Amino acid sequence: MPTLQKSLQMRDDEFEKSLHERLEIAEKEKNIAVSESIKTLEKERDSLANEIKNKDTSRKFKTAIDEIDKTITHLQKTKNALLSSENNLRLANNKEENLHQYKHK
Repeated sequence: MPTLQKSLQMRDDEFEKSLHERLEIAEKEKNIAVSESIKTLEKERDSLANEIKNKDTSRKFKTAIDEIDKTITHLQKTKNALLSSENNLRLANNKEENLHQYKHK
């Protein structure tokens, strides 16, 4: 009987040791899986951050281009107004000169 009890105790010890080893392996695998999940999430976070940054940069670039276009349009209108004023001034000077010449005849 003592031999049987000793044999059962050895099997029980082996089973317990095996169980602990399996639990340690499972714990390590779980830690690896969690670490991999964290790395994946970090990559996705960084990718999303870059995408947001690129969209923001693109939006700012488009806004800058739109503002330049508005400025060009405004400057063109100002140029046209100045050219028109110059032409009107020339016409007025011509009329004045014609009137001045008419009076002195």
